[in-house]
Amino acid sequence: MARMAISWHTRNMAAIRKIQERFGMQKKISINCRTPIDIEPRGDEWILLKQIERDGWLSIENIEMKDLM
Repeated sequence: MARMAISWHTRNMAAIRKIQERFGMQKKISINCRTPIDIEPRGDEWILLKQIERDGWLSIENIEMKDLM
């Protein structure tokens, strides 16, 4: 499981809440428009989240570089 941060590219709170519920994210957004998420970077959930990123709703950022080494 990897610790990621979602940066939101939309201000549509209804869409953000649906995505947060779908992936079990915390229901909070930082002042920098980020939401933390723990997700396995493989499988169907990851593929769906990457598709949402490609559609322009959000971007996914890895926030624990030590896990990559």
